[in-house]
Amino acid sequence: MDCPKCGFSIPGAGAPDCPACGVVLAKASPPFTGRRPSPQVRPATPPHGSGAVSWPKLIKICLVLAVAFVGWRYMTSPAAGTSSWHQDAEGFDQAVAEQKTTGNPILLYFYTDWCGFCRRLENDVFASSRFGRRYASMIKVKVNPEHGGDERALAARYRIRGYPTVFLVRSGKRSDPIAGYGNADGFYARLDAAVP
Repeated sequence: MDCPKCGFSIPGAGAPDCPACGVVLAKASPPFTGRRPSPQVRPATPPHGSGAVSWPKLIKICLVLAVAFVGWRYMTSPAAGTSSWHQDAEGFDQAVAEQKTTGNPILLYFYTDWCGFCRRLENDVFASSRFGRRYASMIKVKVNPEHGGDERALAARYRIRGYPTVFLVRSGKRSDPIAGYGNADGFYARLDAAVP
C-alpha cells in the first residue's frame, strides 16, 4: 500500500501510520486511500491583456500612428498651393526680372515657419483653387526673413512688423501692406482692393 499523502510505499498492509510522513492511515479520508493520481500539467497561457497584442488592438495602434503622421506632415510641410512660388530674396530677384518681360504684378508674401496664421493663410487661401484661378497671372514670391541676411534686408526694405504680410508690387511700386490673417473672405477683400 502507498501512503495517500506522500506516496511512500508502506511495507505491510496493516501499518497504523506512514513511516515517512506520519499520516495516520486509519483516519485518512477516502480520497487519500489507494494510489495517488499524478498531477496533470496544463500548458501555460498568458493572462488576458498581458503581453500579447490582439489584432484589433494592433490595427487601432497603426491607425493612430498613421493619423498622427499625416497630421504632422500637414502642419510642417508647405501648403500645396505655394509649391510653385519663387523663394526668398533670390526668388524675388527672379520675379522682378520676370515682371519686366510679362508686366504681371508680383504678390510678395512675408512669412515664418513658426507663424500659425501664415500656415492658415497658405492652407485656406493660397492652396485653394479659387486663388489659383483668380490670381494665376500674378508672379508669386515667398520670403522668410529668418532664412538669411538677404531675406532680412528685403524685410527691412518693406518694413515688415509682423507675419503674415503681403504686398502687391508693380513696376517697383508696392501696395499698402495686407498684414495679418483672419479668414479667407476678409483676405480676398483686402487683396482685391490692393490689386492695381
